Formats: sequence, C-alpha cells, structure tokens
Amino acid sequence: MYFLQSISEFEIKTSPLNVAGFVAVFILLAALIIYMNSSERIKKNAVFRGKGVDFKLKERVRFDANFYSQVKYLGFTKRETSVLEKILTINGEAPSVVFHDAGKVDEYFRQSYNKIVRDNDPDNIQQELLELFSIKNAVEYFHAFKKPQTEKAVVRGFRRKVLDAPCVVYKVIVKSPDGKSKGKKTLSVQNDAAYPGKIINVSQGGCSVSMIQNIKTGILIKIDFKIGREPVIALGEILRANKEGANWVYHIKFLKLSKKSLITLNAFVFDYR
Repeated sequence: MYFLQSISEFEIKTSPLNVAGFVAVFILLAALIIYMNSSERIKKNAVFRGKGVDFKLKERVRFDANFYSQVKYLGFTKRETSVLEKILTINGEAPSVVFHDAGKVDEYFRQSYNKIVRDNDPDNIQQELLELFSIKNAVEYFHAFKKPQTEKAVVRGFRRKVLDAPCVVYKVIVKSPDGKSKGKKTLSVQNDAAYPGKIINVSQGGCSVSMIQNIKTGILIKIDFKIGREPVIALGEILRANKEGANWVYHIKFLKLSKKSLITLNAFVFDYR
C-alpha cells in the first residue's frame, strides 16, 4: 500500500521530463542485461572457442551417400569426414562432385583457412589448422595415387615443396638414467657438433638436406632453419642418405615439432601465406 502510494506521489510530483529519463535508464539497463546473457552464450559456443568451423551454406545440401563411399578409403575419423563435408559444401554443391574437382577443392580449402585465421584468436586456431592441413594432405595424396575401391585405405602422404634455405643440423644423443636400458630416457643436443647445410625441400612430415659432412643414418638430429622470417625447429631422424657430387643428401623424418612450426610449414607448402 505504501509502495503504491509512493508511486502515485512520484507521478504527481515529478515532471514529464524526469519520468522520460527514468524510463530511458530502465530500458538501457534491461538491454545491458540481455546483451550480457547473449555474450555468455556466444562465448560458450564451440566456434567461438575455436573448436570447429561453422560455414554458412548457400542452400541446404541433402545427404550424399556417394561422398561417404568415396572418402571412406582415406581412413578419416568421423570428425575429419564432417569437417571435409562442410568445406566441400561451402557453395551448396554436392560434396561427391566437388571432391573430384581439384580446382574447387583448393579454393574451398583456401577459403576455410582464411576463415579460421580471420575469425579466431591466434592462440586458439593451431589445432584447427593442423586438422585442416592433415585433411588437405590426405585428399591430395588420394587424388595423386587413387587406389581401387577394393583397397582398405589410402596411406597418407605429405605435399612437398622446394625450399632453398640454410639450416644447421645438430646430433642428438639418447641418454638412459644411471646407464640402465630401462626407464625414462632423455635427449641431449650436441651443440658442439653443429653441421651447416641447405634445405632442398620440405613437407609436414620431413625434409631433404644437402651437407658436406657424412653422418650415419638412423641417428636422431635437431634441425634449425627459417621459412621467411619464421623459425622452424624440429627433432628428426635420418632415414637414408645418397651421394650427389661432393655433397650428401639426407632424407629426414620429423619426429617432433611445435604446433607453430607445423603451421608455418603447411602454410608455406600450400601457399597460404
């Protein structure tokens, strides 16, 4: 009762201008509360957190059984298949048709890459880019070496690109605790055994290096080089070597790289830089 009475007095004693101001403040507060709630929902969305790319299709694409029969030989996981399907249907086309059009595949992957980089925080896109490059590598390898549909799966390979850049190779020694064969082993980089060389070509999976020094195959190495201004550091293993004139060419398999180095490598190989 006292509350109703106070409102009546307020309406009688307050000028219309003050009443309008009160109403405006009330509306602004309500709008602020709605905005905060919607912001929280957006932040909880998987796309906002960098977990997946949401592509708006021009029109809804119906279930394409041919697409799933085509890609099952690549050995993709369900998530990888789903990501590939979204990429191929950016323009609302049937994924089974786009899958065999190399030009469209390249263009749609490039659009996907640009979208990931543009719409997400740099710290949250590394896993997405690695997934994107992994799928692109598999699709390209499948197109280059198509197998009969009787085969179980296509072995994945990596696109390779020429890179004429200096590098430094260091030997890595595997050490066991207390000289025992069992237990956790540690790796020790022999910084005093640095061999200068030149990167011939590179891929996500490894590289070829030309050097004067003759090094045994099968050993672990650390290799440092740059792509443009971006440093790349990798732990690798020398798989094989062959003599070319006065130099040795070593084929190195990467065993461990940082996510940043992997993204730098793939962006260079696919010309996404």
